[in-house]
Amino acid sequence: MQIEKQQQIHQKVEAFSALVRHYEKYLELVGNHAWSELQRQVGHFNNAANKALEENRLLSIGVIGQIKRGKSSFLNALLFQGEDILPKAATPMTAALTKIQYRETPGARVEFYNEDEWHNIVKKAQQHDELVQHNESLKNRGKTGKQNFSYDEPVEISDDLKSCKELAQMAEARGLELHKLLGSTKEIEGVQDLNELIGKLEEFVGAHGKYTPLVKSSELYVNLESLQDIEVVDTPGLNDPIASRAAKTKDFIAECDVVFLLSYCGSFLDYEDMALLSQNVPTKGIRDIVLIGSLFDSVLLDEYRSYPSITEAMKGLVAKLKNHAWQNFENIRLAEERKPEDSKDKVILQILQKSFPPVFISGMCYSIAKHINRLNQEESHVLKRLNAMYPDLTFDVELLTQLARIDKVEEKLENVRATKDKILAEKFENVLGDFSKSFKNELTRIQKTITDKYQKLCDGDIEALSQKQNTIIQKIQGGKTRVDGVFEGNIIKIEKEFAALLSDLKQAAAKAKRIRTQEGSETYSHEVSTSKWYNPFSWGSSRTVTRTINYTYANVHEALEQMEDYVLSAEDTVIKAIQSIVDLKAFRREILNSVSGMFDFSDDHFDPETILIPVENAVNRITIPEVNLNVHQHIETVRSKFNTSQVRNDEIATLRNEQSRVVELIVQDIQSEVHTLTGGIVTKLQDIRNTFIPGLIRDMQETLEEIKQQLNNKEKYKAQYESLLKQLEQDLGTCR
Repeated sequence: MQIEKQQQIHQKVEAFSALVRHYEKYLELVGNHAWSELQRQVGHFNNAANKALEENRLLSIGVIGQIKRGKSSFLNALLFQGEDILPKAATPMTAALTKIQYRETPGARVEFYNEDEWHNIVKKAQQHDELVQHNESLKNRGKTGKQNFSYDEPVEISDDLKSCKELAQMAEARGLELHKLLGSTKEIEGVQDLNELIGKLEEFVGAHGKYTPLVKSSELYVNLESLQDIEVVDTPGLNDPIASRAAKTKDFIAECDVVFLLSYCGSFLDYEDMALLSQNVPTKGIRDIVLIGSLFDSVLLDEYRSYPSITEAMKGLVAKLKNHAWQNFENIRLAEERKPEDSKDKVILQILQKSFPPVFISGMCYSIAKHINRLNQEESHVLKRLNAMYPDLTFDVELLTQLARIDKVEEKLENVRATKDKILAEKFENVLGDFSKSFKNELTRIQKTITDKYQKLCDGDIEALSQKQNTIIQKIQGGKTRVDGVFEGNIIKIEKEFAALLSDLKQAAAKAKRIRTQEGSETYSHEVSTSKWYNPFSWGSSRTVTRTINYTYANVHEALEQMEDYVLSAEDTVIKAIQSIVDLKAFRREILNSVSGMFDFSDDHFDPETILIPVENAVNRITIPEVNLNVHQHIETVRSKFNTSQVRNDEIATLRNEQSRVVELIVQDIQSEVHTLTGGIVTKLQDIRNTFIPGLIRDMQETLEEIKQQLNNKEKYKAQYESLLKQLEQDLGTCR
């Protein structure tokens, strides 16, 4: 389909470029402006059509899931026929964001953390050490047997601190030259096949790779037929403590057509899955979520004894898992009912509800089935356990494939692809239709102008034409105040409504400053000495004390998203406001009506085209500056200010203050840009106002002078006009 669409674009561009070339030999009659406009429209169509294809060229699939949920097995099954192509990460933190695409020549691009990001990782590693030291200190003091030694409690060390410590240790152990690597990228090229590429990539994303701890993301290009019309974004699969990497994950996922959520069959769609969705999946523009229950073989091995046969086990477990999944979803949905209607989690839940029921799969069984005669140690162990479940039952390729259920995922993928192809086809046809209509309108305008000139040439009475034109010019000059009033009215309207727009943007910023807090709790255990000095038998003894700490927390990623949503919303608001406030079509029509109103079209001796054609040509040249808000700069500003995933208790106030400060900076920047934009539009309209009537009169005088010159060789120009009009009629028929 892609090749067919590209051929269609090429054919259309060639056909209309040929039409434009028709008028090159008539340039003297058509004029440079009209000819350039035809060229511009063909170029615009070429860009717009190719952009429509480029934006939707591939079916983009985002894959998310918690760690140890069989994500690698799933992707290897879906993309690589069960082969172990995607390497398993050493730790959750080393599971770099990966985009996988088709390319004829295999290769890869690896991006390292920048200096600020690595500084934050090292800082958290230091915080980890401080907390370990704190807990060890409390533990050692407790062994002295003294009572009431302190009211301090051991502190639970968060996963993000542990992960950052692992990364810092790995980088130090490998002796990496950080100053050469941080902030850079590495291209892997010149490989012959996929195996060679994977071998070289091990150094960057493998469990024991030299550069693995510094890798932020990677792009993998492979020459596989299964990837020709899709691309896959493989996310790290955890609540990422590094804000910039989490933001990049969200940017990638935002471009996806479908998101595959992998969740363990035995605890499908739990609160951790919801947190993962909330962090990684933007609600705006998301098309579909496909729910995948992974590790189905693990559940089968745990529960097969409840079923008399493999057939009933597979059927019964699928029904049971679907029911449990729905119950988990209902529990989460009920908990969300108390939240505001525009809560992001509520939006995600609405999307999830449409995604039921899940598909339960086993990537492991698919892998075993695909290379049953060359199994690795893990695959051999799983197959041995499966074969031991029921007497006289041996899992062959057919049964393993049936248990894997990857075909069900492929069905989901085909449904999404069919929808996408329909959307793409409609969008492409709209681009084609809009271009044909616009090109035809421009040819029609040229036809009217040329017809008017031809009639004047045929009439040949220059004195009469001059008298009529002088009368028209006098009326236009006399009505200049009327036309100026149209410009002034629109300028005042623009200044007034843009001022209101600035006020609206400032009020909308209040929502971006809100912090939503939630309640959480953690249970931890520590050893307390029970030694008594008077009882030697108790020396060295201890007991385990379990405590639960309740706390209030705020999600930093959620705060970031609020601010990013505000920036994107501000851009959208400004663009729509300009379309509404500066309605060029209405403005041009108002100018045309203002000039036309100076004349009596009921007079049989007055030809309306005499004034309408030059005025239409003049108003069609009225343009305004384009909108150019640097939203990406604002979003990067937001992301660079926050480098943790969650804050608690007193830290919430710090987050709130910093968020408020950053939002105010963004508001000031956007207001400044809108002021500049408003000033540019007003200045442009003032310039057009000052030159519109003189320019209109000059156009009319130049046309009359052109006719005078052509009368010196009347028959020659009549023939050229007739040939041009015939060409226009023919080309207009082609545009239909």
